[in-house]
Amino acid sequence: LAGGKAHNLYRVLKLGLRVPDGFVVTTRTFETYLDENDLADRIHALSQRRLATRIYDLIVNTPLSTELRDWLNSAAKELLDRGPVVVRSSAIGEDSARASFAGQLDSFLHVRTFAELEKALLACWASCWSERALAYRAARGMEVSGMGVVVQTQVDALAAGVLFTRTAEGTILVEHTSGLADALVAGAIDPGRFVLQRSGHGLMVLSAGEQPVKNVENLLFSRSRLTELSRLATTLEAGLGEAQ
Repeated sequence: LAGGKAHNLYRVLKLGLRVPDGFVVTTRTFETYLDENDLADRIHALSQRRLATRIYDLIVNTPLSTELRDWLNSAAKELLDRGPVVVRSSAIGEDSARASFAGQLDSFLHVRTFAELEKALLACWASCWSERALAYRAARGMEVSGMGVVVQTQVDALAAGVLFTRTAEGTILVEHTSGLADALVAGAIDPGRFVLQRSGHGLMVLSAGEQPVKNVENLLFSRSRLTELSRLATTLEAGLGEAQ
């Protein structure tokens, strides 16, 4: 109903960890949109011919119905009144053990108006059939089985990145950059890296990265921050059942 990313965000929220406010545009909403516009058969035919650009144009140029627009506007109004939101893919199977879909599906930052939100939602749906997503599924023998979309408050981050809760050596690995982490997760920059013992001690810096974090000693390397990162890693592993 919600897709892998949204489901995992819900699980993390239930563990008591902080997750930015938001809501999910469900897979049923996407199915309703496809049905109302008689798009499913046309998209299937185009995907069989690997015409990803045609699918993208078809979806982004087919607007939401009045009913769906009203629902989306109602759901998003409070978030947009507070500031920008991020629109994130949440396909069925995404962020799973079998297929992470890392970097395969599109997310959109700095969405500030309802018009921008509707455009980002359509583009997010369309990315389900991008060239790279089609190739990724083909390599894993997977079919398109639905996409939810997560809309969340965008955090105005001083530093951001990705934490791996367990390396082959049993340490925590953190990759980081200044500001938002979109360039990092897209593979466009070489991030800063450090490893940390699971106790929260034993910091070892591997790289400062192309876009180093200013005041890194206070933002990331303070004793309290390292202890918090270690706690997050162990909480996630215990609550979700495996390395994350």
